[in-house]
Amino acid sequence: MFRDEAGKISNVRVMSFMCLLYLFFITTYQQVKDSINFEVLVLFATCAFAPKVVQKFAERGQKG
Repeated sequence: MFRDEAGKISNVRVMSFMCLLYLFFITTYQQVKDSINFEVLVLFATCAFAPKVVQKFAERGQKG
């Protein structure tokens, strides 16, 4: 799951996965406390997915 096409472990994928896990933790914690802060959830969702999107565009530029 964390390996790229060359078979090496991708640090961006690991970081994105860790941010996604933290997003689930924060969401669950805020639901239990009944104080959902939408801005924090959007921030962690962006942190989880934005680096992978940037990496895709960077890899596309190198290939072609």
